Amino acid sequence: MDMRKGWRIKLMTRTDKKKQQTALKQQDAPIEVLIVDQITLPIAQVSARLRIHPLVVTAFAFIARIAAAYLFMLNMTMGGAIFACIGFLLDGIDGKIARIRHVDEELHGTVDFLLDQVAFAVMAIGALIWSVSKNQDYIASLLATWLGAYLILMAFTSTWNRLLAQNHMGYKKGVGEQVFTDALQSDKNKMISIIIKYLYKYFIYMRRGVARFRMTPLPTSIESEVVMFMIAPIFHYQIVILFLGILLLIPDILITLILILIKVLHNR
Repeated sequence: MDMRKGWRIKLMTRTDKKKQQTALKQQDAPIEVLIVDQITLPIAQVSARLRIHPLVVTAFAFIARIAAAYLFMLNMTMGGAIFACIGFLLDGIDGKIARIRHVDEELHGTVDFLLDQVAFAVMAIGALIWSVSKNQDYIASLLATWLGAYLILMAFTSTWNRLLAQNHMGYKKGVGEQVFTDALQSDKNKMISIIIKYLYKYFIYMRRGVARFRMTPLPTSIESEVVMFMIAPIFHYQIVILFLGILLLIPDILITLILILIKVLHNR
């Protein structure tokens, strides 16, 4: 009897681990892996059991962020930061529910990505409207710089996704490495091949160093969102914090641009 009970516990433990691995992304931003997943995974698992549709959670995440933008515009920075945080956590739950339940994963991914970009832009615009109305010129210029950099990143991301679609390559873990290896094998231009080879070595070294922790090797736009909409408002948009938010966008912009250039040169 005890042996059967022991086997049952082992089987349940393996099943729970498998469900947990299914719910989590293979690779994610450092802040997601270290903090957000610890909070959102148990909530997502309960929500999946209750058969809550992921798009419902996505809608609430979007509403919370729009509310944050409105509060930023009214200079209610603490309230705005709280709603931005709620939206951020809900955004970490909906994808997990979709992966656990295998419900409309592609549709959810598309809708979630679109609403995220709109929400980030609207929150930045809300804070920008307040800063302009109060003649906070330095803050306004930094918020406008962040918004411009973010729109550039979205343009690069859109181009990157289009190139992947044209080459029948899905956006998944390892696709960046595949782009590098394809370009190296073509060997169309010796100088370009040397540059790509060094970039590839650096890319692999960085990526494999943190792969076992599921983390991306560099900060992402997600960390920038946290700084700009959850930390900066609490400290009344200190210039140093806004600078940090802008700097955190740079790795994503550069990596995406490099991958686009390599893919375009390879396709020539």
